[in-house]
Amino acid sequence: MNHNSFLTACALPVVPKPLSWSSIKSATDYNLVQYFESIASKSLTTVKEGAPDLRDVLIRIALSNGAPLSTAVLQSLLAFSSLHRHGLQSHAARLKLSAISALAASARTGVGVHQVISHVATLMLLCCFEIQQASEASTQWLFYISGVKNVLRAAHLGPVQNTSDMAALLYWVSYHDVLAKFSLYYWRHRHPLQNTLHDDFAIQVPQISFGELVKVCLKPILSRYNFAHIQYQVPKYRFPCMGMVKLMSDVFNMVLEPLEARPHGLDHQNLLTILEWKIRQDPALEGPKAQSACQELPGHDLTLETFQLSLLVYVERLVDRTPGQSAKMRSIIEKAMAVFSQLESLDRQFPLLILGCEARSDRHRMVVLDLIARTENRGGVRSPQGIKSLIQSLWAQDDLSEQEIPYMDKIHAVLSSSAILPALV
Repeated sequence: MNHNSFLTACALPVVPKPLSWSSIKSATDYNLVQYFESIASKSLTTVKEGAPDLRDVLIRIALSNGAPLSTAVLQSLLAFSSLHRHGLQSHAARLKLSAISALAASARTGVGVHQVISHVATLMLLCCFEIQQASEASTQWLFYISGVKNVLRAAHLGPVQNTSDMAALLYWVSYHDVLAKFSLYYWRHRHPLQNTLHDDFAIQVPQISFGELVKVCLKPILSRYNFAHIQYQVPKYRFPCMGMVKLMSDVFNMVLEPLEARPHGLDHQNLLTILEWKIRQDPALEGPKAQSACQELPGHDLTLETFQLSLLVYVERLVDRTPGQSAKMRSIIEKAMAVFSQLESLDRQFPLLILGCEARSDRHRMVVLDLIARTENRGGVRSPQGIKSLIQSLWAQDDLSEQEIPYMDKIHAVLSSSAILPALV
């Protein structure tokens, strides 16, 4: 397939129209679809706030006439919408279990290329369901991402299958995948994890340790398959923010990669310096110049800038391990606090954590707390109380320690204090 024909294919939806509203069995379900379209879909997080492409893709798949797995997608969409609107209650739980049952039944007959998109959509909606409810006893969101990676690996997707619908889903998967890797690296919980997955999902998880969890169930998340196969199938001309996801992946891979696996002649400091340069050169952050590339990026976006600043802080912390904040760090933090003051809300938890934990003065801490309060008052988004507690724990570490705590040790300690693996999406 030549380049032009590939671009033409990317412009076409993978699931044909018309939509089949006959799949909606009750007025309650119809209202939940409408609620998802107008409200709940805004909580489906990627780098950029708002995901109209993703919302439309999910609704199209869920209501597609003749799609064999559309029932699973629809039930997971309804479950997420019900949870978002009414909180955790029996109807949302029943819809979730129905989605899992439909997905498991389909998986028993194998997953072909044409079924992949529905499997990915269902698993990611179930992943977001678990993140949204933030259960203190659940680590299920991570298993769903692992399931997505296994499905994508088994399907051996090529450019021919990379339609616009699949590209939107891969962008969504990639964002969650890279931040799952970050959380896994820093979270080291000592207590066994209970099996909270439904039997019909065909995954049995007895009480296991963190190490066994990574080895047996979460290996796909830590593998190099993450972006070697997925990321390069997302067309940058439609999703310029994918560049930021790639930068996050590069930075976290740098931290996780064993020393012997790194390119010969480049030490840790040199590689981090290169990454810092790449972060500053990201073309998606050029504002008006990038606007013509995709409507997803209207001018210079403040949310996207928080990701850039958080990566700069993270890399600078790894490069410069001297106590306190360097002049370069203080400059980045001042800029970050100025951006925080301008934002109406910020429900992306990774930049909140990385930038928020650098707030050392009362003035900066008030900026962070005010932003969290504005986000909570906005309504309809995931509760920021969990990330607020993590940030305040990091502040307490700094305030109570007589000496500067090594950055990596501090992040390890605070994230591991959480009973569940933090989902910093």
